[in-house]
Amino acid sequence: GIKVLSSKVTPSIGAYGIITKIDGKNITIENQGDSITMAVRDDARISAFLVNGKAEPRTLQDLKVGDNLNVNIKVTESGQIEAYAVIVLPPSVGPARK
Repeated sequence: GIKVLSSKVTPSIGAYGIITKIDGKNITIENQGDSITMAVRDDARISAFLVNGKAEPRTLQDLKVGDNLNVNIKVTESGQIEAYAVIVLPPSVGPARK
């Protein structure tokens, strides 16, 4: 369970989905009916891949509901999900909306 996911042996877990809610530093993403909420760390690397293939830095304030994300997350020992790398994907490569 949590001990394995929070272990240093498990450096990160990938999450993929569409932002459905933003509440301060917490974002909720959904993919095919499943959703998770995570806290974006203060030191998180946030960037956006553009349609032309270039990447640009972003901030938490740049994220918006409907963005397609690929997120590297870590589960803390207390079970909190933290995002430490967030990539905003172009709309054409995101998960299909229902």
